[in-house]
Amino acid sequence: MSDLAATVARLRHRESELTELFESPHEGPTEEEIIAMRTQIRQAFANGNPATKKNLVQNLVAEVRITGPRRIQPVFRVPTSMNADLSSSEEKVRAMSGVAHPAGFETATVGSEVE
Repeated sequence: MSDLAATVARLRHRESELTELFESPHEGPTEEEIIAMRTQIRQAFANGNPATKKNLVQNLVAEVRITGPRRIQPVFRVPTSMNADLSSSEEKVRAMSGVAHPAGFETATVGSEVE
């Protein structure tokens, strides 16, 4: 029974933390931070490897909404500060799969002819 009481106490404490966070005013990034984010994003896409680009997109896109046939609408997350590297995957819960081979998903066949 004490384990259950401890769990309830932890959950109530976490609830109060989240309520306080939700009700406190949130300030967006400063103009300097926005400029730094833009620079980091541009550099990552101009010079980064595929894994860096993938991590960047995963960190900036909060949700992808399907709005119709062949139509999607990305919802972006704007970081509140530049303390963390946008292309870092340190905050991920699970490891994401690798980048697909440039040839696509089909099996490449060399030297075979279709008759």
